[in-house]
Amino acid sequence: MGKRSISARVKKELYAKSGNRCAFPGCPNNLYSSEVSVGEICHIEGLNPGAARYNPVLSEEEVNGIDNLILLCPLHHNMIDQNPEYYTVDLLKKMKREHEDNVQRQLDGRRNVIQKLCRIFQKYHFQEILMEQSFDAPFPSCYIDCIEYGCMEIKGLLESEEVFFLSGEMWEELYGFVEKLEWMLANIACGSHYKEGGTAVPKMTEEVQEGILQILSYLREVYRKYYFKM
Repeated sequence: MGKRSISARVKKELYAKSGNRCAFPGCPNNLYSSEVSVGEICHIEGLNPGAARYNPVLSEEEVNGIDNLILLCPLHHNMIDQNPEYYTVDLLKKMKREHEDNVQRQLDGRRNVIQKLCRIFQKYHFQEILMEQSFDAPFPSCYIDCIEYGCMEIKGLLESEEVFFLSGEMWEELYGFVEKLEWMLANIACGSHYKEGGTAVPKMTEEVQEGILQILSYLREVYRKYYFKM
């Protein structure tokens, strides 16, 4: 009798390649419930005699290897094992390959979007603006244009076809980032006095200044989160 001995390394690799999602096409089931994984690791070629798609030729290492495993939700794990005449080895290997290829494309696309976002950060000096300024003392007036044009480019990115690669949560967070940045821009632009030589002197009320500091705290958190993913 075969031994179900899947190493921690193989489990980690399988979950990563599967994107923590069921490999069955179109499955919407969440593999996490209350922070507990409900995903099931299924053997494509069965572990023991009598198991679905059992192959006596495979060694214990091969049967528990990454190429013979597919990550499924409980519903689809049961479905494929109850219907081995339809869910053949070839079909399941194709399902696994296409799912893992799709996850990789999604990750590559998301990485590309974040790289573009970080290039916008760099182009418009967001490091200096968000991380080094509090706008309670004179600052380069060009920062106002940088914020405005940076917001425009980030919005363009979020409205492009590439947004398909972002999760809904990421899109909402980044759009909220832009909205708060625009609020800060409006208040800084209206609440500053401009001197010759490219210097802006803030003349804001304490209430507005306090609001800007609160917004800055949020903006810095989001900026760090995405900039250091690059």
